[in-house]
Amino acid sequence: MVSCAPPSVQLSGRWVELDTDGDGNWTREEAQAAASELYCKYHVNAVEVFDVFVTFLVNRENIIWIHPAVRAGKGIPKSYFKYAAGDIIMCGYRNADMCPNLLKRGFFDAPLKHGTVPRVGTTTSSALKYCYDMLDEGGICDRTLPSTYTVWKKSSEDGPVLRKRLPQGGPACAPISQRMRVATRGVSHAMGTQLMGCTASTAHPPYPFVLAQRDRFSSPCAGHPRI
Repeated sequence: MVSCAPPSVQLSGRWVELDTDGDGNWTREEAQAAASELYCKYHVNAVEVFDVFVTFLVNRENIIWIHPAVRAGKGIPKSYFKYAAGDIIMCGYRNADMCPNLLKRGFFDAPLKHGTVPRVGTTTSSALKYCYDMLDEGGICDRTLPSTYTVWKKSSEDGPVLRKRLPQGGPACAPISQRMRVATRGVSHAMGTQLMGCTASTAHPPYPFVLAQRDRFSSPCAGHPRI
């Protein structure tokens, strides 16, 4: 399937391919063992992405407890993985110009209403600060994600993504404005039910979708849409 997402973001929705032994824990050894296969499929270094997840988690230690195995970079339990995925998927919005639109379209409504996502806070100012901190030039996404993220950003800066028809007439990469409409449709409801904000569309690839999972790992999303 054609994907508009940067490689690191794609792996955030591939838990089954990462936790190869199915024990609920993604280990460095699993990342190393599957590195070649995952690189062929997604053009990203799985070990590098593993370290990115660890970095995102440790950077949130002021609001969550960090398991010793996570801190040591040995393994990432699924609950931690899904938590970090919230931040990493946010990076898929590419730049800070999207932040006012996300706020306007209700992306942060549930966190602001229920106060269950400390990284977002409880005010519009705190939500925008979170978004800007993530997506600003030189922000958290730029500093933390692999170099493939920067390459993806540069390649998608010059306007809408090229639309391609799949042989079976499947979904295609849509212009940013259309992806935005798809992504934010129903997000407030998803957040209100404490999901990760996963959305789906048969018209265009879903573009996720974040921050609805409680910062204490309750009620994680059953699975991200494949993108």
